[in-house]
Amino acid sequence: MLEVNAAPLRKRLGGRPRKYPFRTMEVGEYFFVPDKVRNTLAPYACNVGREHNRKFRTRLTFMRETLEGWVPCKEDVDGAVLGVGVWRVA
Repeated sequence: MLEVNAAPLRKRLGGRPRKYPFRTMEVGEYFFVPDKVRNTLAPYACNVGREHNRKFRTRLTFMRETLEGWVPCKEDVDGAVLGVGVWRVA
């Protein structure tokens, strides 16, 4: 899993860093954005995928934070947080 803010972010020409790691993800990797609505992130993932010939899937999911990062869980688990998971599938 990728941490959204863990890796150094490359800057765009305007000098603003990228918020999500779409361009550096390998197939099978994912990241989680807590408390985010899926319909705001899914179109962006689709556009980035189209530009770079990659495929992403977004899912509204429950995850909990552990020492290793965010891991999927059921909604009745202590510490479960609802958010959007983004997976690179191709």
